[in-house]
Amino acid sequence: MRTGIPNRNYFSIIPVTEWLRFCSYLKSNLITASKLLVIAALLLTITGLAHAHTYEAESAEMSDAYIENIEIGYFGSGYAWCRHRGSLRWNITTTQDGVYELVFRYALRRGKHNLNVYVDNELAQYKQTFTNTGSWSTWGESRLRVFLSAGTHTVKLYNRWNSRLFVDSLTVLPLSMAQPGVAVGDNLLYEAEEALLNRVKIKNKKPGFTGTGYIKYRKFASADFAIETALPGEYDFKFRYMQHKKRWWLAIFVDGILDQVVRPLKTVNNSWSEFTLNRSYTF
Repeated sequence: MRTGIPNRNYFSIIPVTEWLRFCSYLKSNLITASKLLVIAALLLTITGLAHAHTYEAESAEMSDAYIENIEIGYFGSGYAWCRHRGSLRWNITTTQDGVYELVFRYALRRGKHNLNVYVDNELAQYKQTFTNTGSWSTWGESRLRVFLSAGTHTVKLYNRWNSRLFVDSLTVLPLSMAQPGVAVGDNLLYEAEEALLNRVKIKNKKPGFTGTGYIKYRKFASADFAIETALPGEYDFKFRYMQHKKRWWLAIFVDGILDQVVRPLKTVNNSWSEFTLNRSYTF
């Protein structure tokens, strides 16, 4: 009997032209995770089998990068000086399927650098942002959420466009599979910027958003929302959006299965609108 145990579901929204690529990704990863989800959450909460693990820069495989220890504030025996077109590649291990946060610890005296992140030789994030920390001895973090299956993986940080960047470490942090919903009356609000994002940038220039910002879609992009439905019945999922230049076709997957294709109407004068997906659950 499953009374009182929440069911967790995955909503993935992608441009319709990317069905094949993301359908393959969802079938191989998210469906498996959905079947194991409640068990994995209990293991995380009760026995704490999943832990964050930090991989020092000096343990990475490097190209056009080298280790030094002149500045202060680093951990381990040093940090990597990653040059223009340099890269660091770590071999990592995860104990269970789930969402993980990749935390890059770095220092950058001025400006802003954009680096590409690859997971298992596939582009996971185009132009991951590294903002300046104010000095070469002041360390900050750049974070990226990815889905990883249990086993061994590679994470590569590639400095394609910029001058030097100091990289101290990579921390792989396991996260709860369900996003924390914010109570709004009788409803739960899930912010887009808290979703598992791929090739999507978080922005905050357009007024009227909630939370800390909104996500801007592009080609090859997707956003996965992990939510909880505690009781059987009908649910309305309202997606708040802005679309003023052209109408995008979007494919919506639920638990890794294509649910429907939608084409939201254009919005007027940078205003926000909503479209609704209705679902029934009888678990």
